[in-house]
Amino acid sequence: MPYHVFCRRDYAKIGREPFLESEIQAGLKVLASILFYGLLLRPEKCPNSSARQSLARICFSEMSIPEMLNKEVPINGHEANHFDIFGPFAIGISTETSRNLGAMAVLSRASTFSPGATFSDVFLEAVEDIHTMVVTLAHIESLAHRDHDYFGQRGHALAMKDLGKQGVFVSYAEIQKRIESVIAKTTECRALEIEEVFEEIDPDRLPFWQLAQRLNWFLDFVQEADSTQQRRELAYYKQREWRIVQAFRPGLTFVPLGSAQLAQKKLKSLRDHAADFLRYWDNADFDECWLLSGLHGQPISKYITEVVCPEHASSDVARLLQSADASSISIRISR
Repeated sequence: MPYHVFCRRDYAKIGREPFLESEIQAGLKVLASILFYGLLLRPEKCPNSSARQSLARICFSEMSIPEMLNKEVPINGHEANHFDIFGPFAIGISTETSRNLGAMAVLSRASTFSPGATFSDVFLEAVEDIHTMVVTLAHIESLAHRDHDYFGQRGHALAMKDLGKQGVFVSYAEIQKRIESVIAKTTECRALEIEEVFEEIDPDRLPFWQLAQRLNWFLDFVQEADSTQQRRELAYYKQREWRIVQAFRPGLTFVPLGSAQLAQKKLKSLRDHAADFLRYWDNADFDECWLLSGLHGQPISKYITEVVCPEHASSDVARLLQSADASSISIRISR
């Protein structure tokens, strides 16, 4: 059964002290948001990094409760388990539900400790190069549609921010500059000339911006197999991680957190929900987060099978489940 574990602790605290009451209360707040509103999908980008921003996503682990309770991870001079690292609470959903929500297993990128480039490095570099070419072609293709609707952008060529709104990102600033240089050199071409060239490629294919978007989805499922911070080989691989990314599919209900559709009270609760996870983001970046609120017209709470929590929080969890009309969800103890 896949589990989503929350709320993650600061690295310096892992293994050194039991969870504080404030952390338990934060976990209860997140659980309430999940039960009443749905799953929060957020981008991930390390601070001070120029790497490509990830798509909004949520992660699950295909590990059993006994596996997650096993203290085998050396952190800060102590043995820690999965809950110690990622938080004292979890929700469990069936494998069938995870697939209906679009979850896919991550692709492991092997070993960061090996000298020289591994085959996975060579393979992923080639995919990144293909992605850069497709993004460039999307910009050039948009020049042929200056008088038409190119995903809502009328009367001008694509800007990088336009593609970013569609979930298309490039890896580094220098690549973005190269793309902008190509755009500058082709801007003076007549739209008809560009359109004629692109029609020769394949008139029935998806637009290049959609092809770039799908490559972004693929790249967002790549995960390092090893932990460089902990110096542990296969640390992430052993977590058997699955991800749900923000991608529109039949039957799923996605709501952008920046949407005016959300009532102010609900938006405030969701911002509280997200606060512990968005340490590297300012308020403007809530616009990059999405809420997965339903599946086939039913709220996400109807598809949760288990809630895992510390024993002393079980009565609070039971009250939450009752208030959310979700008393059929079973409660398991994490420690």
